[in-house]
Amino acid sequence: MAKNASRRLRKPRPQKNRQNPVTRASTQPDPRLVTVARAIDRDDMETAYAGFIDLLKAYPNNAVFWEQYGQVQNRRGNPDETFLATQRAVLINPKAIGATVNLSDFGEGYLSKPRLLALTHWGQNLAPHLPHNYFNRANYSESVSHQADRAFSDYQRALVLDPRHAKAMYNLQRNAPPAQLRAAMVVIARATTIIAPLTSDYWEALGVALKRADRLNMAENAYRRAVILAPGQASIWYNFSILMQTLSRDRTAIRFSQRAIAIASDRVVYHWNLSLLQLLVGDFENGWKSYAWRWRWSKFNTKLPESTVPQWQGEDLRGRHLLVFSEQGIGDIIQFTRYLPVLEQTGAKITFRCPAELHRLFQHTDLKVTLIAAPARVENCDFIVPLLNLPALFPKDGESPLKITLPKPVPPPPSDDSGDLRVGLVWAGNPDHWRDHERSINLGKLAPLLKVPGARFYALQYGAEGRQVDDLGWRQKIPDYGNTKDLFETAENIEKMDLVITIDSAVAHLAATLGKPTWIMITDPPDWRWHRGTNSSRWYPSVTLFRQTKRNNWDDVIDALTKALARQVTNPGAPLSNF
Repeated sequence: MAKNASRRLRKPRPQKNRQNPVTRASTQPDPRLVTVARAIDRDDMETAYAGFIDLLKAYPNNAVFWEQYGQVQNRRGNPDETFLATQRAVLINPKAIGATVNLSDFGEGYLSKPRLLALTHWGQNLAPHLPHNYFNRANYSESVSHQADRAFSDYQRALVLDPRHAKAMYNLQRNAPPAQLRAAMVVIARATTIIAPLTSDYWEALGVALKRADRLNMAENAYRRAVILAPGQASIWYNFSILMQTLSRDRTAIRFSQRAIAIASDRVVYHWNLSLLQLLVGDFENGWKSYAWRWRWSKFNTKLPESTVPQWQGEDLRGRHLLVFSEQGIGDIIQFTRYLPVLEQTGAKITFRCPAELHRLFQHTDLKVTLIAAPARVENCDFIVPLLNLPALFPKDGESPLKITLPKPVPPPPSDDSGDLRVGLVWAGNPDHWRDHERSINLGKLAPLLKVPGARFYALQYGAEGRQVDDLGWRQKIPDYGNTKDLFETAENIEKMDLVITIDSAVAHLAATLGKPTWIMITDPPDWRWHRGTNSSRWYPSVTLFRQTKRNNWDDVIDALTKALARQVTNPGAPLSNF
């Protein structure tokens, strides 16, 4: 929150207390008070400052003077004196409304967030009509107690009391509102730019709101206005970069992301965003280097093991013991275990720690590593390395997926002697994935696919989303093969299929690693590993990619899948991955 977010500086007025600068013997105010008031009128903060120094010597216990002196110091750019003066005003008079509200502004960085939140509660009790106090309380509710709903309500209350409170508008629409409110958030964000058209933050916020509402060209115009106003503001270039990727202008997105990093090189999320862009366009040399920043990002979903053992950076491993630990999601782990056979050639003893649900699956590979299930610890090793560090360390390797060999031929599903094409379906991914709302699909939308004659469908869907089959009354035509105890059982069920049709999911990686013909529904923009352009995959030869032609719209994808499946059924000899 900006330190100058306080109430507008008021001219000091005579006070009815023991230190009233208007004496009983005279109705004339102290001339120093007149000097200060006139200085404030003409925005002469140096004269106002000198005047307050004299006034506070004469009236050291006047809370209003200390409050106003704090605001003068704020205008002069002295945050320490601003805080001390405002705090002094509150200590003198705990019921001083203006000083209490200002202290919740100026105290940031000096007082703890819980104490600042308590101040806003006290201020609300003193003056429930002040909009800026609700704004401050919303800010601290978010950061201290993570009460997003309470914050959203307080921002709304601030706007009811002051419809021109631009900062409340800005924060209200910034807080990722529900989809049904996105249009309203655009209106609010646009209003801030009308109230303060020269404030870059508000144009940036308008760009964010317009992108959320999928008004991408209008969002681009808002960001352009923002960078004209503040070309040195890194967050604008970062958000502009994300928009450019959404508009399929990946090279421009990279330039904008690099611009953000040039301004604020310590912002880890900027490096993370750049890495995903570089990997998307196939710049693996720079992409994997940038990807190393993930470990500095507080929101990264994997933590480094607590260990004093050094990370392996490419040193000679002959006769050494190396612990490789898995990271991120199940799909990431399955995809990048392809580098473990390369690592075996270094002459090291290798231990691979993976999630328990993958442990049995990886026992049925040609790996010569020691497998342990997380969170088991290995004490006696010489180096550790995260799994996704290996592509940077072996840039010329990793072309082929890990070879998984199931122990015996897997029979087809029982009671399936129809001769129909057996198709496994997955329509939803991990709900905790940051883009799951984009990549997952409602099963009901696949109805045209299910009408293709000569195909029989099986649900490989894991978890709660598998209940959609029963909700739609489709259990008779889509038996459940998804609720397995681990990925080994999932692999056995995949082997029973002739084809797997899936969204971008762990099952997609597992089916592709098994060499099963796999058709994957791809979002626009795609995840970096599915690149752009072709319908083939650089990672898996058995994969065909069915891409969205319109952002957030699966209709064309489902139509293409339906036609491709119909052709496959009528021409069983055609290569399944050749559409």
